[in-house]
Amino acid sequence: MNCDTMTTYRIQLDPVGAAPHLDVGVRVDGPDLPDVGGNYIATIFLDRVIHSLSELFGLDKDKVDSIREQLEAGGPVHIEVQAMHTQLVQANFIQAMTHV
Repeated sequence: MNCDTMTTYRIQLDPVGAAPHLDVGVRVDGPDLPDVGGNYIATIFLDRVIHSLSELFGLDKDKVDSIREQLEAGGPVHIEVQAMHTQLVQANFIQAMTHV
């Protein structure tokens, strides 16, 4: 059954590299995702991650700016978002997969 409903996902963002060429490693955990050793994907450009957090997941500007500052300072960031599975795919935070 493929139901795309709002779900709470825990997201870990890890800085990879250093500014201005900073990428972000993204790990997503959620109740509808299979446990595949952390659900890591390839790194994503920082600006793409920041855009996704604001546009797709609706985090406010202050929160997004704080996340950017933490990543640029070299620290990991842990957040929870309410999102649909398709939003995670659109953000490239996870790969498209078939729900069972």
